[in-house]
Amino acid sequence: MDTHDVGHPSNWKHHSPLESGWHTIVSPENSACRSLWLFRLNLNVGETYTLATPVLELSAVTIAGESESICGDHTYTLAKYDAVYLTPHSEMRIKAKQQLIMYIAGALYEGVGSVHVHKHDPSLPLG
Repeated sequence: MDTHDVGHPSNWKHHSPLESGWHTIVSPENSACRSLWLFRLNLNVGETYTLATPVLELSAVTIAGESESICGDHTYTLAKYDAVYLTPHSEMRIKAKQQLIMYIAGALYEGVGSVHVHKHDPSLPLG
C-alpha cells in the first residue's frame, strides 16, 4: 500500500485544528478531491476574519458560537446552524461574539448563485 496515495481510503483522515484561525482541512493537495475544499474557521471572542476568495464559491455553517457578520450593506447575527453562501469576489467580515467554529465548503464556481444567508429554523419540515 502506498501511504502517500491520497486517493486510497486508508489516507482519508484529516486533522481539524482547534487553534484560532483559518485552517484548510481537505483540498486537492491532500485528498482525491479535485474541485472541492473543506475549511475550518475558529475565532476567539472579539477576533475578526474576512471570509473571501477570488476563485471558489463558499458555503459556511456555524457549528458553535455566534458572530456579527457584515456582507455589503447588511449585518447579520449568525448563530449555531446558520449558514452563508458567498460567490467569488464577495466577502463577509466575521466578528466572534462567542467562541466561534465554522465549517466552510469551497468549490470551483460555475457562475450560478448569489450571496445569501440562511437562518436556521428548526420548525421547517425536512425534505
